[in-house]
Amino acid sequence: MNAIDHEHLSRCMAAMVDDQREVVRFVEAFGDRLRTVIAGILAGYGRHDLLRDPNEVDGLVWDVAFVLQARAAAWDPDHGVTPWTWAGAAVQAAVVAGIGHRTASLGSDELERALGAPVAGAFVAGDVDLDALGAREPLVAEWLVATRAVASERDATVHLEYQVQRVLGDPSPSHTVAAHHGVTAANVRQIDRRVRVKLEALVRSDPTACNLGRLPWLHPHGSAHSGSITCLHHVAA
Repeated sequence: MNAIDHEHLSRCMAAMVDDQREVVRFVEAFGDRLRTVIAGILAGYGRHDLLRDPNEVDGLVWDVAFVLQARAAAWDPDHGVTPWTWAGAAVQAAVVAGIGHRTASLGSDELERALGAPVAGAFVAGDVDLDALGAREPLVAEWLVATRAVASERDATVHLEYQVQRVLGDPSPSHTVAAHHGVTAANVRQIDRRVRVKLEALVRSDPTACNLGRLPWLHPHGSAHSGSITCLHHVAA
């Protein structure tokens, strides 16, 4: 791998501060570096199945790139540390959240109470009646309304199903949802990321949407969440 062009890196990071579209150029220039970092994290979690899947790795590259874009203004090139090393904890958290790794085990009884569906056997997000759950749990209702307001019907459905699959403990939620919709796992991850960006923006701009900030897959204040606690776990407690 060629040496890093630090001047180019500094320009890319500076450009991303005010323009999220610059993430594309950042990935074009430094995507290979991010893939190396991501590979190390995946290997550490024993997710060699994802390491062998270029689409999954590419999806994680975009997740990490957006994490770095959100922190671009705070990175100081004079410190001599690359942004992915400087933001190492946030990068790892984004990868862990993306692969659905659970750092806390949820009991099946808790999930059945929260989701209103049996969880033994196959992982099937479509069996979960989120609208019924939303009628009982205000936070779930807010999530549904906000998601359907900021995203197309297809994107909203993919985002909702993907997050439910993660709550259910599916080890490869993007693949499960991809098979259901006839798209690739990378497409699912990109759609989910787009919807989360829109929801994060809503939380920042609309005080009435502040409760959505409790959703663990959103981090509107720039701190990536590990994904170890879920909204649906909260409502089950």
